[in-house]
Amino acid sequence: MDVDHSDPCSNQASNADTRECYLKNETRANAEADALAQEIASRFRESARKAIDGPVVAQCDRKAANALERSQQAWKAYRTQYCKALMFRDTTGSAAGTEFEGCMFALAQRRTQELQSDFENFVDEPQRDSSTKNRTPGST
Repeated sequence: MDVDHSDPCSNQASNADTRECYLKNETRANAEADALAQEIASRFRESARKAIDGPVVAQCDRKAANALERSQQAWKAYRTQYCKALMFRDTTGSAAGTEFEGCMFALAQRRTQELQSDFENFVDEPQRDSSTKNRTPGST
């Protein structure tokens, strides 16, 4: 069996321990994804409030903030249903709950990476200035 070294729960002694580990890490990972989405939306709103790049860009920033918040809610619904499908696939075994928690953890990690990559101009900078003219997500 291959061990995924990025998986903090891959070396647990039992299925119950693995599930508990995933639950703990999934809770943290989901909180990180939610916080990052909220941070990015807040930065869009701050940019819109300042309107440094003019009213058209400010309106787009407001729309981006709202769309990102809605996408985070939709992503949560998707994540839960997708992970339930995996869990039900394994419903006859003791691994069903572990599969669910592991899926929730993995998707939360991916969501955070996705947000960091797609909105990198809004993640690492304290505030965007008017020199950030290229507004395509993921570009610098």
